Amino acid sequence: MVKLCWTALFFFLVLFTTHPIASSKGIKLKKGSKKNTGTKRPIKLKKKGGSTPPKKPPANDHPTQSQIEQLAATPDSPPPPPPPETDEATIIIVDPPDESTVAGSAFDVAVQIAPVNPEFFTESFNTTDSRVCISLDGSPYNCWPVFGGKIRFINVIDGPHTLHAVLQRRGTLLPSTITPSIHFTTVEDPDIETPETEDEDEGEEDEIDLDKKDKKVTLDMPSLSLTVPPEKVTLPGVAVQFVSNVVATDTDLFKTHFIHQFTCFNIDLSTFHACWSIFDQGVVPYITGLEPGLHTVEGVITHPETRKEIPETGFETRTFYTAGEKNEAAAVVVEVDVDGVTYEIPVVEGGDVRVQGKYFCGSRGILNEECPGYVERKILEKAGM
Repeated sequence: MVKLCWTALFFFLVLFTTHPIASSKGIKLKKGSKKNTGTKRPIKLKKKGGSTPPKKPPANDHPTQSQIEQLAATPDSPPPPPPPETDEATIIIVDPPDESTVAGSAFDVAVQIAPVNPEFFTESFNTTDSRVCISLDGSPYNCWPVFGGKIRFINVIDGPHTLHAVLQRRGTLLPSTITPSIHFTTVEDPDIETPETEDEDEGEEDEIDLDKKDKKVTLDMPSLSLTVPPEKVTLPGVAVQFVSNVVATDTDLFKTHFIHQFTCFNIDLSTFHACWSIFDQGVVPYITGLEPGLHTVEGVITHPETRKEIPETGFETRTFYTAGEKNEAAAVVVEVDVDGVTYEIPVVEGGDVRVQGKYFCGSRGILNEECPGYVERKILEKAGM
């Protein structure tokens, strides 16, 4: 029994020596492999047929000196050619849109001007006698400054209309800029067209009531008067400028409530009034393309709340004449020298000779009392009177 135990113990020791138990943290090696007990060494890989590639330099966000020199030596692309030295431009009517329907009898016109060379265009058209002009339903051209002035029409009759625009440079219309005609229709809008109030109390026509934030403001009725042209004057050419004056008892209150309102003029009993802002500096109502002969003009101020005319603000119908481009409508044409410049003064039959003398001298800034009488005598002599 003892001998058997020693034999078993001997066999166990031999087995432990030849097959040691691997640690759970060790590595099993197959027979024939050798365990590396030395210092760990990096593994080197070689490309087939080549040497180890050089290490990449560290990333650098800034260009090197050589890169800067290379960029400096690279020629830049040539700049685009400058625009041609011309003031040519195209004009487009933006509002009202073509084939649209406009609610109410008042509307604004918006145009878009695209110059070939903006700098040259501005230099050429930024003058008092350069304008954008609108013809409504084949009417003479109503004109506003190119660089300012809101374009508005009121009292336009219901129905279909046509409208086109053209540029005027230094008093001359430019046919090359005429836009195609747009077509639109105006219809009555009950939300805009306020009906006339019946059974007004006596004296109410001298006041205006405005509703401002549920508070009624009462203003004395303003009035519009026309200074130029005077009654029965003859104007050379086919154009007219309107110089008017608005009278209000309380000018500050009037400006507060009428700051965005207009003076509107109707030529020859047409189917609309063309309007110019009351308070825009340098905006003078101007109409060109009139037929030679007799003309009439009426004017009103617009209401701040309805955009409609205030009939009580208007002046009596004024008459004047135009002589035509070549004075073809004039009965008499006289010449007058002023500071070495010769002016032609046409007078249409029916024109007022006295008014003609005062108008000519005043428009030329000649304030001495002898000037009107001198012009009047020249006209009468030429007429054989």
